[in-house]
Amino acid sequence: MATEQSEAGDTMITEEKKCDETLGEMSMLEEKIATQIEYYFGDINLSRDRFLQEQLKLDDGWVPLEVMIKFNRLKVLSEDFKIIASALKKSKNLLIEVSADGLKIRRSSAKPLPENTQERREDMKSRSVYAKGFPLDATLDEIKAYLSTYGPVEMVQMRRSISEGEKNFKGSIFALFGKKEDTQKFLDSTEPYKGQELLRLLKEAYFKSKEVTRKDRKADGGKKKSEETKEDHTNNITDDDIKEKMERGMILHLNGFAADATRESIKEVFDQYGTVAWIDFVKGDSEAWVRLTGEASAQTVLDKALEAAQGKLLVNDAEIKGNVLEGDDEVAHWKKLLQVQAEVRERKKQGRGDRE
Repeated sequence: MATEQSEAGDTMITEEKKCDETLGEMSMLEEKIATQIEYYFGDINLSRDRFLQEQLKLDDGWVPLEVMIKFNRLKVLSEDFKIIASALKKSKNLLIEVSADGLKIRRSSAKPLPENTQERREDMKSRSVYAKGFPLDATLDEIKAYLSTYGPVEMVQMRRSISEGEKNFKGSIFALFGKKEDTQKFLDSTEPYKGQELLRLLKEAYFKSKEVTRKDRKADGGKKKSEETKEDHTNNITDDDIKEKMERGMILHLNGFAADATRESIKEVFDQYGTVAWIDFVKGDSEAWVRLTGEASAQTVLDKALEAAQGKLLVNDAEIKGNVLEGDDEVAHWKKLLQVQAEVRERKKQGRGDRE
């Protein structure tokens, strides 16, 4: 069975190593399964995962395991419903409920998703840290285990550079501790990680320092940026940029357009079922990408459009086929989008510079 890096851990274990449900303790596989699913339904991911939010609305918060095993990182761990249900029942976090038939799961009603209030945002800021100096071959499990010595950790994000399709760990991370006192304990520590000293900052302080650095560079000659610098800037969109700005499940990929199709004719089909933010389309091409925003996911908009068209979607009398971008295809499209936005910003800066 193939292996894959995930939020839940480093290398996955094959399903053949199944758990003994008569034991109270969780096996390594069960721990990885529970951790992965609790990440999906956790405060951070669930608040921004539009696809999962849409699923929660369908059946009083319940999501079929048949749907969950389509999530790549869980699928690699196990597709066996009994193993997944057993892992969640044994978890001490009590975040996930399992249905009586063991076929559906949902976030516990006793632990509702916190409201996105100013107080909540300030609390998370006070518990979010940045750390730099980890070996480039460090794994998520290793880093999480190290951070956990200071206290419970809700989230660890390994920062990566994406260049020419390769994702390379930068040696730095963002993490969210469960308690403020544990956050401060980590920030005050000088304990090395495997002999290497770490730079430790609150995440907010890190971004403020980056802003100061950018302003200093601009003051020292930002108007003299070369085309080479510009290209380097736009081609080095990081995992952090994408994860922070992308809205999952909001991109439609469509193909089959006739030569006379326009952005306006495409928008007319979908705008009545959701909010179209942007259409990536060149007249004469046979395919397009439609980015949606707002409450309705791309899948919901596509389903409604197909239902209204009785299963045959037409744009300028040409039948269109479509699907929602997922996984690497979705990330790649968002990277392209962010690159375009960076280039536009760069051109605007240069324009202002010419007038000054």
